[in-house]
Amino acid sequence: MFVVKNLSVYLLVEICLFLFPFASFGQNVYDIEDFGAKGDGVFMNTSAIQEAIDKCNQQGGGVIYIKDGIFLSGSIFLRDNVTLHLEANAVLMGSQRAADYHNIGNFVDGLGHAKNRFFVGASEATNVSIEGEGVINGQGNSPEFKIHRDSRGDVRPTLIKFYNCEKVRMKGVTLRSSGAWVSHYFGCTDVLIQNVNIDSWSNGNNDGIDIDCCENVRIDNCNISSGDDSIVLKATANRPTRNVVVSNCILHTSTGAFKIGTESVGDIQNVIVSNCAVRGAGGGIKLLCMDGSIVRNINISDMVMQNVEMPIFVRLGSRLNIFHQGEKKKDTGSLENIKISNIMNDTNSPGRIKGHHLQHQSGIFITGIPGHPVKGISLENITLRIHGGGQKEDRLVEVPENISKYPEFNFFSDWLPAYGAYIRHAEDVRVENVSIQTVTPDHRYVVAADNIKNFSFKNIQSDVSEDVKSYFAVKNSVQGVISDHFFSNKIESFLDVQGKSTDKILLINNSIESVGKKVSFSDGANKNMVTLK
Repeated sequence: MFVVKNLSVYLLVEICLFLFPFASFGQNVYDIEDFGAKGDGVFMNTSAIQEAIDKCNQQGGGVIYIKDGIFLSGSIFLRDNVTLHLEANAVLMGSQRAADYHNIGNFVDGLGHAKNRFFVGASEATNVSIEGEGVINGQGNSPEFKIHRDSRGDVRPTLIKFYNCEKVRMKGVTLRSSGAWVSHYFGCTDVLIQNVNIDSWSNGNNDGIDIDCCENVRIDNCNISSGDDSIVLKATANRPTRNVVVSNCILHTSTGAFKIGTESVGDIQNVIVSNCAVRGAGGGIKLLCMDGSIVRNINISDMVMQNVEMPIFVRLGSRLNIFHQGEKKKDTGSLENIKISNIMNDTNSPGRIKGHHLQHQSGIFITGIPGHPVKGISLENITLRIHGGGQKEDRLVEVPENISKYPEFNFFSDWLPAYGAYIRHAEDVRVENVSIQTVTPDHRYVVAADNIKNFSFKNIQSDVSEDVKSYFAVKNSVQGVISDHFFSNKIESFLDVQGKSTDKILLINNSIESVGKKVSFSDGANKNMVTLK
């Protein structure tokens, strides 16, 4: 009953994305210096570069060649069958003047900021590519790019923007210092992002890669250090993001390493993430559904994290925003069929200050909203080492629903009732082979469940303090199995059953003779709700 369905589709997607064809580019090569470009870091090269691109396109396609030098420019439009190639010592440098940038699209993000200006991009193009060993630098710390909204709106340019394009390839280049998002792919199909380096902490909203309403996407072997989320899958319009494979990436960020659904109007489905390393992030895995989409068939595995404050955050909410002119609001969506496995997080540095993220860290936070549970969640083979430090009374914190609030884990409260996992409004939940250790003792519950149905907690290990009230707390939840726990800690109880609505809880194969009580009852719960075997 806890099987994650349709996993075969993931393998099919992965194979197809390795093999999807790119049409052959023409053999014509155009050196931008032949069109009057100068790599002195002063001369404005916008017209020269654009002339080279347009001629290349008119001649059937080819390669735009940028060699040694710093080439200053405003917005550049790529065309069909054009490859922009940057040599190792080439720098394509963005202007520091907002007036030198153009718009594509009519998008407003979840924070109310327009994200339409761009440096290098394409609209309605096919067979477009950026490649080489050079650098694209947006000079995002320009005084004109401060986060503000005036008569011009938000003027900060995205570094790379592909809009409704087919067969897009990004390979090898370094992307640096964006005014807003580093790279935004909207409405694109057949996208390959490979061996790309991103280093951008120059401004707010410096997301590394934003995949938005795109299909058949592969992100492989990228190194991303970004001042906002590293990789984000979203669907800002009522169009799907689906068939996405992310692998072999190194992610460093102050916010989310891998995120789904910050803006989620269209469906997001069929996603594989594997073999990634995360360091120094606020959140490691953040799976969200807020604006009426169906988010499903997500498989995340083999991820190693270091100094990540909230390793796993899963949130179904009902903000129901729209982000493009002419779109209609949708009803509450769904978040289902999620498998997360083989995850490790080691936190060995001081916690973040209160007011920025959580005062007391937790490892896993999963929550839907009343009447709309998260469905089909499987967590297995997870090892978490977190700060700890929560006190016994901290388990009593009331966590607000925040049904329509921006989906960030620290917007609920300064801490959660449990330091290991807090799971609320969920169905068909399996948590198995999980180890949660703390740097300093934590006196909250290890796992707390509230309003969940059809669940299994198996072999969840933690060295709890002896004054912990209970290892597990289950509130107003039904049809659960808690099994295969073996420890000798002298805590007050193994399971605290809470609420009149709790029922059909089975304890089986738990070696817990040292606890004060195997089961305690509160808030109207009674012994008929639990069976011990």
